[in-house]
Amino acid sequence: MKPENVTFEQAAAVNVAAMTAWQGLRDKGHLQAGRTVLINGAAGGVGTFAVQIAKSFRADVTVVCSTRNVDMGPIDQRRSRH
Repeated sequence: MKPENVTFEQAAAVNVAAMTAWQGLRDKGHLQAGRTVLINGAAGGVGTFAVQIAKSFRADVTVVCSTRNVDMGPIDQRRSRH
């Protein structure tokens, strides 16, 4: 089920963004706990997933985004530590 206010195209893009972040961090970046990762574009589609995935790996996450996006959920939580 998808929310009524989300198009099928938007719903499909969520999976692509999540898998791109996953593959970049885990498969290509070999991210492990305690490593440091910089996520440029952390407020974008891939970036928001990358922040959450990197945190789930218990990495030290540094984010880059425009000032208008600093208050976004995954971005604003950048100060939190595991």
